[in-house]
Amino acid sequence: TSGERTTPNTVDLSTARLDRDVLPPLVNVQSERVVKVRSARTRLAQAWCELERADVLQGTAFAHDLVHEAARRAVPTVIAQHLHRSVASHLEAAGAEPARVAPHWWNGQKWEAAARSFEDAARGAARVGRLSEQAEFLAYVAMARFHLGQTDEGLASACDAVISAASSDGPAAARRLCDRLASTSGRDAADPALQVMLGFALLLGGDYRAALEAARPVLDAPPGLPASLRLDAGLVCALAMTSVGETATGVEMVERVAKEAEAVDRPAALLRFHSIRCSTLLCHRRYAAAEQAARHGLRLARETGVLDEEISALDNLGSLMERRGDLKEARVFLTQARELVCDRKSFAMLARWNDLRLAMCLGGLGEFKEALAIIQAVALELPQLGADPGIQHAAVDTMARIYLAMGQTARAVQTLVDGQPEDEVRKACRLEVRAAIAQALGQDARALIDEGLGFARSEEHTSELQSH
Repeated sequence: TSGERTTPNTVDLSTARLDRDVLPPLVNVQSERVVKVRSARTRLAQAWCELERADVLQGTAFAHDLVHEAARRAVPTVIAQHLHRSVASHLEAAGAEPARVAPHWWNGQKWEAAARSFEDAARGAARVGRLSEQAEFLAYVAMARFHLGQTDEGLASACDAVISAASSDGPAAARRLCDRLASTSGRDAADPALQVMLGFALLLGGDYRAALEAARPVLDAPPGLPASLRLDAGLVCALAMTSVGETATGVEMVERVAKEAEAVDRPAALLRFHSIRCSTLLCHRRYAAAEQAARHGLRLARETGVLDEEISALDNLGSLMERRGDLKEARVFLTQARELVCDRKSFAMLARWNDLRLAMCLGGLGEFKEALAIIQAVALELPQLGADPGIQHAAVDTMARIYLAMGQTARAVQTLVDGQPEDEVRKACRLEVRAAIAQALGQDARALIDEGLGFARSEEHTSELQSH
């Protein structure tokens, strides 16, 4: 019984009882089945040994990938699909990780089960910050939905996949994934959902005007489009306008889709809304509203376990505190964000933007050695990542500002000379740095300031230039 203490003697007695009282009747009832199973196992063992002697198998694996591929191709499609479905059912019942189960549902062409498992796998990847894996899993969710004829739902997942790819592997990877998913969707290139997905890819690649051209018609379309589609279109437009300096218009656009955000039952889209709303409000100097959006996003990210959005929210709070002049509090938030970046490869762009903000904050606190170490590491990494010009320009400007704060004006000048040539988006910021250098050298900076004031198209740029 369960209360007895088990000893070697009781084990022996139990085994003897099994052999005498239980097994003989069982074998008698199922003798034919047992014989068949034993015969099948014997044949399998013999065949396995023959394959090992022929160097086809080694232990429990194929001896070579080419042999594995040849064997896989030799299995008829119907049988292969049945095997994959059986494996998926067995693994799922055994509690295996969704990332292990999902490919079997996919290869078994059970699209609904595949979409469900890949969604679970994507959530698991997001919780531990594996954005590249998350992007790939979401891409499979999208394609499974396409197979089911659920194209709108598939394209929503496709947008999430493109954004994750940009955060992990850079804008070039995001654009490739965007093109791949568009080609498998079965939709015309002018389809609103494809235009919004393209808008995200262009936006994250730094092509803000093109992103706006892609998404603006969707935002301005007559009522009838899905709320999630209008929400994403509004977010592309808001961030694009803010990125080119039109912060008032950016805020107006993000507020236009606030009702859609309340109606959407997609955590990823809602988190994007809070993050982009915070960024636009921050650039427009509406600090109280920006802080509310950032803290709301941080709470939601922690509740849903989405690590990259938690990092973004902390990063936004750090930027907010820095702009308010509270550099010590800014360092706390920015450092927390940096500590959450457990894998810099998975958070390629997100990690580098955080590094730039932290370096600037440390420079403002006079911690120049640590600030320079961070910014120099970023400058070396960006070309290898295929980073968009925007972050490369920002890295140059940040390094020049730090040298200037250290009193090393010549180095600040050389950094601008050696760095990325200014583009239209960053021109006001570059003029600001050049004006500060001119003042440090005792030169008349009025011409540069006037040029910057003439070019700047937002309150943010204007107030920054006037501060000099």
